[in-house]
Amino acid sequence: MLPFANTSPQTASIPLLWAIMKENKNMKYACIQEEGGVQEYHLANGLKVLLVENNSAPVATVLVVYKVGSRNEAVGFTGSTHFLEHMLFRGTPRFNKSKGTQIAQILSKEGANFNATTWVDRTTYYETVPAEKLELALEIEAERMQHAFIRDADRQSEMTVVRNELERDENEPDSVMWKNLFAQAFLAHPYHHPTIGWHSDVEGVPTARLKQFYKEFYHPNNATLIVVGDFQNSKALELIDKHFGAIPPSKKPIPQMYTQEFPQQGERRFKIRRPGQLGIVQMAWHVPPQEHIDSHALDVLQDILSEGVNSRLYQKLVETQKTVYAGAYNLQLRDPGLFIVHAKLASGIQHAEVEAAMLEVLEELQKKAPSRKELDRVRNQTKAAFSYNRHGTMQLASMLGEFEATADWKFMMHYLENLEKVKPADVQRVAQTYFKSDNLTVGWFIPEEAEAVDVNLRSRQESRKPTAKKAKAPALKRGKSELDRQEFAKGSVILTQENHLDNTVSIQGKFLAGTIFNPLQKPGLAELTAGMLKKGSERYDKLELADALAQMGSSLDFRLGTDHVSFSIRCLSEHVEPTLALLEDSLLHPTFPAEEFEKLKKQRMDRLLQRLDSTDAMAYDLLYRHLYPKDHPLYQPTVEELMQATEKLSLKDVQAFYKKHYGRKGMIVAGVGDLDARSLQNWLGQRFGSWNAKNPLPPAIAEIPRQKQGVWLAHPMPDKANVSIFLGHQTSLNRLSPDFFAATLANQALGQSSLASRLGIRIRDELGLTYGIYSYFADIGRSSGPWLLSVSTHPDNVQKTLAETRKVIEEYLKEGISAQELEDGKSNLIGSYLVNLATHPEIAYRLLQLEQYQFGLDYFQKRAGLIRKVTQAQVNKALRKYLHPESWSVGIAGNYTLEQ
Repeated sequence: MLPFANTSPQTASIPLLWAIMKENKNMKYACIQEEGGVQEYHLANGLKVLLVENNSAPVATVLVVYKVGSRNEAVGFTGSTHFLEHMLFRGTPRFNKSKGTQIAQILSKEGANFNATTWVDRTTYYETVPAEKLELALEIEAERMQHAFIRDADRQSEMTVVRNELERDENEPDSVMWKNLFAQAFLAHPYHHPTIGWHSDVEGVPTARLKQFYKEFYHPNNATLIVVGDFQNSKALELIDKHFGAIPPSKKPIPQMYTQEFPQQGERRFKIRRPGQLGIVQMAWHVPPQEHIDSHALDVLQDILSEGVNSRLYQKLVETQKTVYAGAYNLQLRDPGLFIVHAKLASGIQHAEVEAAMLEVLEELQKKAPSRKELDRVRNQTKAAFSYNRHGTMQLASMLGEFEATADWKFMMHYLENLEKVKPADVQRVAQTYFKSDNLTVGWFIPEEAEAVDVNLRSRQESRKPTAKKAKAPALKRGKSELDRQEFAKGSVILTQENHLDNTVSIQGKFLAGTIFNPLQKPGLAELTAGMLKKGSERYDKLELADALAQMGSSLDFRLGTDHVSFSIRCLSEHVEPTLALLEDSLLHPTFPAEEFEKLKKQRMDRLLQRLDSTDAMAYDLLYRHLYPKDHPLYQPTVEELMQATEKLSLKDVQAFYKKHYGRKGMIVAGVGDLDARSLQNWLGQRFGSWNAKNPLPPAIAEIPRQKQGVWLAHPMPDKANVSIFLGHQTSLNRLSPDFFAATLANQALGQSSLASRLGIRIRDELGLTYGIYSYFADIGRSSGPWLLSVSTHPDNVQKTLAETRKVIEEYLKEGISAQELEDGKSNLIGSYLVNLATHPEIAYRLLQLEQYQFGLDYFQKRAGLIRKVTQAQVNKALRKYLHPESWSVGIAGNYTLEQ
C-alpha cells in the first residue's frame, strides 16, 4: 500500500526560522536554492517564494498556491475550498466595496488578467499585470491571505452563485461522468468528493465553518508565492517582504489529511441515464502519486494512447468511426490518483463495443512494448511543450504552481531529464502493473430517459429558496527587433518581429476562404474543405504528417472564420523550415482522400449532435436565427438543417471550393520569435508566390437594421438543471467605426466583466442569481454585429434575472457612464492589451489584425492615445446609439417554457 498522508516539511522548522529572523532584524529572507533560472527564498514566517526574471515583455505574474483543496474536506463541508475562493474576492479591510476598492474592479482597471482556481490538492490565486503594477498584485494577495471578511450576508448571496456554477456543470454529460467516476473510484479518500462540493453542502455550509476552514489553512507557511516577469529580484524581494513579511505563521500545525484509500478489490461499474445525444465510456485505474518513480512512464503512456492522430486510441476508435473522440489522462496528484481513458461514442455505436476496443488497445501495450520511434515522438512533443510553457509569464507561473501542489517545483526542473530515462520496457511495465481488472472502475453514460426516484424532494424544494546549490540560469540571447512589413508576392503581406530571448517561434497567417463563401444551399462546405487540409497531401498521408510534426514537437493548425481560413504554427527555432514545408504541402498540395472525406463528414454530423446537448449553443442559435435572415453570414441554421446539408455535400464540392477560393490574394502572414525575418520572407515568396492569385475577394455584407421590437424565444430542455439566456439586437458597429472605442468603453462599464461591471456587481454579487453575466459586441469585423448579453441561472430565477438586468441597463442609459467608470475602462483597455502581448502567438495574432484593418505598424504605440482621447460625452452618445432594451430579443434554452 502506498502512503496517502503527507506531512509539511516546512512546518516543523517555521517557529525556529521565525525566532531567528526576529532576533536578527536585518535577516528578512533566506535564499534556499537556485536552479534553471528559478530562485527559491523563504521568509521568516515560512512563506516559500519562487522568483523568475523574464524580460521578454513588460508584464509580471503573481501567483499564490495554497496547499489546500478538496482533499482537505469532508462530508458536511465539501466544496468549502472552492467556496472560499469565491469569498476571497468579496472584500478585505483595505479592498472592499464601501471604499470603492473591490479587488476585481481595481485589477480590471489596470487591465490585469486575474482569477482563482480550485483543484483537489490546491487553491491558486493569480494576476498578470503591467510590470509597474507588480506591487499592487502583491498587496492584494498579502491582504487576503488572512484578512478576508467572510461575512454571512456575502456567503448567502455567493452561495447561489456557486450553486449556479454547479448546476451549469450538471448540464454537461462529461462533467456528470467525471464527478461520478471519482465518487466510485475513491470510497474513503476525499478525492471522492467533487471539487465544487455536493449540492446540499454548498447550500448548507454555515459561515462559521468557512471561517474555521480559512483560519486553518490560509497561512504563509502553507503557501508558495510565485512571481514571474519583468522585474529585478532584489526589488521584488523588498516588495514581497514589505507586504508578506509581517504576516505571522500559523499558531497551530496545519491540519494534515491522513485518510488512506485501500487497494481496490474488484472491478466497479456505474451507469448514468439521462437525456442526451451521444454515449460516453470512461475507465479509470488507481495510480501512484506524482512523486512516484513511475510518473514519467505513465505520462509517456498517456501520450502514446492519446496524443494526436497517430495515437493508439485515435487509430483504434476515432479512425474507425467508433467514437467522436478518445483520450487518456494520467491524473497524478499529491496522493495516489487515477489513469483515465475516455471516449465519446459516435452515433449508432454500442458502449460494449467501444469498451472492448479500449481494452484491446491497453492489452496490446501490456503484451508488447512501444517502439523506440513511438517513444521518441511523444518525448519530443513534451520537450517542445515545456519550452512553450516557459515562454509566457502566466504559463510558467502556472506550471510551477501545479508541480508545487502535487510534488515540488524541482520535480518540474528535472522532469525532462527523467523523461529521457524512460525506456519502452518501462511503458510496458506500468501498463502491466496498473491496468488490472481488479483496479478498474468503468462508467457508461447512456443517453436515454431515466426513471429517477427522488427521496429528498421536500428538502430539495426548500433549499431552492433565495438565500542552496546554485546553477546558472540559461543565458539570454539578443532581444527584439523592430516590426517589419514586406510583400512576399503581389497582394500578399508578411509582418515579422524577431525576438531571440528564447528558442520558440510562432507563425500565423490567414487567407480568404471562410464561411462567407459558402453557397447558400451548402452550409458547411468551407468547414469541410478546411478540415481536409491535414488529411493527406502529395508528400504525406494523414498519419505521416502527424508523425512529422510530433517528432519535432511542432504544431500546425487550421481554423475557419467568416472571411478567412487561418493557420497557426508553433515550433522551436531549429524546426522552422521543416515545419513550414509541412504547411506548404498541406495547403498547396492536398489530395483530398475520399475515405478521409467520409470520415470527416461523419465526425461533423456527430459533433452537430453534441450541440443539441448544450443549453448555451441552443440559446445562442435561437437568437441568431431570429436576428439575421437566411442569406446573412451570421444566420445560424438549425442543427437538423446543418446535418441534412452536410449529408448532401460531396468530395467534388470540396475540391471545387478549394480550386476556386484557396489562393494567396489577400493573404497575410505574421512571424514572431527566434527566427530570421529575411529568410522567412524569402521562403514565402519562393513557395507561395506562384499560388493561385485569382481567388475572389469576399462579398459585401449587408447591414441588418436594428429591429424595433424584440421577442422571447424558448428551446425547452427539461433534463437540464440550469438555463442559458442570450439576448440582444442588431447594431451598426464594426471594427472601423469611428466610435468603436467609445462603444467598447460604454459596454465595458456595463458588462465586460462578471466581477467588475454594473451587471456583474448587481446580478452576481448582490443578488447571487448567476455565476456569470456578460455583455459584449459580437462578431465585429469589417461588418457589423449584434450587441449581446449572456447569463445562466436557475429555471425559477429566469424572470427575476431578466427583470433585474433590464433595471440595471435602463438606469445606466439614464445616468450614462461616470467619470470614474470611464477612467477605469480606459485603464483596462490599455493595460489588458499590453498584458495580452506577452507571448509570441499573441503578438503574431495582433500583427495579423494590424494588417487586416490597415492600422499601421505604429498602432501598438498609438493605440493608448486613441483610447485616452475618448470623452465622456462620446461614450454616452455611443451607449444610447447602440443599446436599446426595447429592441432586444431573448433566446432561452433549458428547463423553461414561455408559459412560465
